[in-house]
Amino acid sequence: MFLRQLLGLLLLFMMISCSERDYRERKLDRIQTNSIKEHPYWSRVYSFKDSDSVQLAIPVELSFEFVLEDLLSLETNKPNYIIKSSLYAYHDKEVAYELNNGDTLFLMPERKNLFRVVHPENSYLKQTPWNYDGTFDGEAQFSKYLETEMYHNWDMTRYPFDVQKVTLRIESLQDSSLVRIRDSKVFPPNFSGVRNLRKGFVIDTILFNETFEETTIYDEDLGRAEVRSIGEFHMMISRKNSWLFLKLFSGGLIAMFISWLSFFITKDEFESRIELSIGSIIAVVGNKYFVDSAISSEILTVADVMNNLFILLVVINTFYIVYVQRNGDDRWWLKPISMFGITLLVFVLASTATLLLA
Repeated sequence: MFLRQLLGLLLLFMMISCSERDYRERKLDRIQTNSIKEHPYWSRVYSFKDSDSVQLAIPVELSFEFVLEDLLSLETNKPNYIIKSSLYAYHDKEVAYELNNGDTLFLMPERKNLFRVVHPENSYLKQTPWNYDGTFDGEAQFSKYLETEMYHNWDMTRYPFDVQKVTLRIESLQDSSLVRIRDSKVFPPNFSGVRNLRKGFVIDTILFNETFEETTIYDEDLGRAEVRSIGEFHMMISRKNSWLFLKLFSGGLIAMFISWLSFFITKDEFESRIELSIGSIIAVVGNKYFVDSAISSEILTVADVMNNLFILLVVINTFYIVYVQRNGDDRWWLKPISMFGITLLVFVLASTATLLLA
């Protein structure tokens, strides 16, 4: 009986020893697998010694704070503008890795080719290198000032109620399995310091969006083409519409009111009625050319639809004057007050639908 218990204890001890050895081996394998020297990217940018073994979680996530200092030369349909901004990059994990040989691997963004700010070639007016500011609340902070000329493709479909999405792009230079671009959850984008934005424009907000782009670079370590993380800060810029609306369409509105006034002149004064109507047509067509000169666009805009609506209604009013002069206004819908109400209702419904559906 005693020998049987002793044999059982010996077997239990051997099982515990084997389990502990297996655990150590598995842990060692995991450390070696996740070792920074085993990583395909870091092994390309840093020369490791055999004794180095540093554990690193991937992907490396870099979060950005975007501070818009100023936005210059932003003009309608002008493709280029100047942006002045400060960028802050945060590494939400460790930024410095101590190696077994006593050295320290320091993840400087530019030196390690983690990402780049996308901009036209030779467009930098002023910039500073990425500077390490220190570690705050467990996050390493890097900062950079950037002043550069950028380009924007204007979408004029809803002009003058358009909202332009002006974009600053930050592109990862490595596969998304290695590096991801994020926005800072602690420090949201800021544009309170903008002072020289062209009058008539207003910045509503700055939004962040992460997209992915597949490259033509085939990575043998990954077994596929690289897919890179793209961080986009969208500056949503709109117009101060109230005064702009009056500026663009006051001529058309006045022309419509003048054409309506001709309804209430007696039939005996046909010459005066037709002169007012023709004058309204000339005025509304002239207003359309004024609006067209204000913007150069090859697409149909809300302003074009509104001006075409003015022209259509003024022409209808003129035909009405001629028709009732020859055929009379015996029917109820041909009465001046009825025709005024019908054309006014058509104008309100058509203009509202244009603004809502644009």
